[in-house]
Amino acid sequence: MRDTPFDPADPLTIRLARAGMKRFYPEASVAVIGAVDPAYADFIALLEAQVDFVTRVPIGDGLLAFVFYPRGSMLRRNPLAPMPDDDVLLIEEEEVPRIGATLRRKFQFARSSDGRSWLWIGRSNTAGRGEAQSALRFDVAVKRDTSR
Repeated sequence: MRDTPFDPADPLTIRLARAGMKRFYPEASVAVIGAVDPAYADFIALLEAQVDFVTRVPIGDGLLAFVFYPRGSMLRRNPLAPMPDDDVLLIEEEEVPRIGATLRRKFQFARSSDGRSWLWIGRSNTAGRGEAQSALRFDVAVKRDTSR
């Protein structure tokens, strides 16, 4: 997302915007998947019944598209509320290094010197594992064994 329209004379200001992840599924019909699987039909019905964090997007015949919105408290202002349109999270591009970033949220437990227990939720940010570990691939040719 750019703050201003593209101008080659000015340096670019790019911010990353949080968005939903789009997933595609074939319809649960005989014409599309060859046979009706009851478990798959139940899965699609479960996705369509979701109203808070999953939205169906019209795409065309034979294919269903669903957008999954973030639910974690590190990615949302109010993680218990449905995804509103004004819940925008923008991150400056330089905040995320090229090798990626890993956010962790886990329980921390300690005892004080007088024996009392303390429990809290800790958050940490570490560097990612790099571009090679992302499993993102472009233009890959895979030789398949066609002999049976």
